[in-house]
Amino acid sequence: EGAIVLSAESEGVGRTTTYRLDGEERLEAQIRMTSKQLERPLSWTLRYRRVPGTEAPPTPAVAASLTER
Repeated sequence: EGAIVLSAESEGVGRTTTYRLDGEERLEAQIRMTSKQLERPLSWTLRYRRVPGTEAPPTPAVAASLTER
């Protein structure tokens, strides 16, 4: 509900990141990693909040070019 979930798995290693934004402009990121080398999955949560009186910096323009090899 109201979350963005990104999952990736490669060669026995998996990672799922769930992003949620609450109504008070706080962002929560929950991360879960699995691997054959770990005894149990690793999980942690990061919480971000905007500091009053600060504005987000303007988004810089990004130029990129891709070449095929």
